[in-house]
Amino acid sequence: MKRALIIGLLLLCLAPLRAQNDSVSASQIADTIYSEEEYQMPNINPIYYFGSPFCEHFFEIKGFAGIDDFGIGITYTYLPEVWGGHATGYTLNTLWMMAGVDYRLSKPWNDFDWQLYGSMGVFYDGDFAIWNPAMEIGVRVASAANANMGNFCFNSGTLGLMTNFDEVYITLGASISLSAIFAACLLLIQY
Repeated sequence: MKRALIIGLLLLCLAPLRAQNDSVSASQIADTIYSEEEYQMPNINPIYYFGSPFCEHFFEIKGFAGIDDFGIGITYTYLPEVWGGHATGYTLNTLWMMAGVDYRLSKPWNDFDWQLYGSMGVFYDGDFAIWNPAMEIGVRVASAANANMGNFCFNSGTLGLMTNFDEVYITLGASISLSAIFAACLLLIQY
């Protein structure tokens, strides 16, 4: 009786191993696991894991044009990782002062640095001597391979829309170096 109990227990212990070994091979298990699982990107931007190869400081000359008004201005942006901020000022016929946030869309392995920006501020109309609210949204693109000289960007451009809730204006901007090249070309064409 004692021998029958020991042999029965051994067979009972070995039976699941034999059944497991015969029913599914290891490669089938691996194929099943990898084909059914869904992979998700982490909730945090990869720049926080891998670091940012992009520039942090952007200094641009910007212009705007609309049906009734046009002007020129400057903007400074500080964008250390994913979120940053900027300040913009325009002048010619009216005075525009705005500040806002920037959001980097690019990942560390991208060749171009794409950013969205949005601003809120005020503009002063000298003809009517009133301050009115203003808003601007747009996109900036820069080359990822130019993070040098204190992380200042030397080749970036912006395109956006600005409104004073009465009219809509198109805004264009270029980094200081590109603006200087453009101005030099205009002077050469003029002479």
